[in-house]
Amino acid sequence: DRGLDLNSKYEDFSRGQKTQFLLAVALSSGSALILCDEVTSMLDFDAQFYFLEALKSFSISGGTVVMTTHILS
Repeated sequence: DRGLDLNSKYEDFSRGQKTQFLLAVALSSGSALILCDEVTSMLDFDAQFYFLEALKSFSISGGTVVMTTHILS
């Protein structure tokens, strides 16, 4: 639970909330491949950690993640 108000409209979310929402959709879609472009740039530290761990779990379970980023930390 990342605290997104699912009663809110998508267009009312902040950029970071939109990123979290789209990552949750991607992870729950059943897809074998997730493409991410600068996925962590709009996320706070806690959200970065949460979703990077979720993407790691997704890849460990057989999914493929292709990610671009300029944030090396």
